[in-house]
Amino acid sequence: MRRLISGSLALAATVLTAHGAFAQGAPFDEGTFVVTRDGTIIGKEAFRILRSSGRGQLYTSTAQCAFGDRRISPTLSADGAGLPLLYQVEVKNGGDVEERLRATGRPGRLYSVL
Repeated sequence: MRRLISGSLALAATVLTAHGAFAQGAPFDEGTFVVTRDGTIIGKEAFRILRSSGRGQLYTSTAQCAFGDRRISPTLSADGAGLPLLYQVEVKNGGDVEERLRATGRPGRLYSVL
């Protein structure tokens, strides 16, 4: 499961640096991936990246990942340079929350918030 969370974070970070509910803003990119193993579909991931302006550009990437009864919902917000400001992820198995993580970013660091 840690690999799935890490994969979602890496995907979101890669998309952002390359330029739960969806955030407000103008659509920047979105798509859906089908995950297969030996030709059999084992899951899906739908993502959306929104761009908003205020005191600079803000990009927010959200995803909904489904693998059987497991649901993974990562969110990553980054500034215009791609530096992370906030990362959240929730992992559910059926209706039960297995894990929840929230971390805030500052230049060069990502801090876990308990």
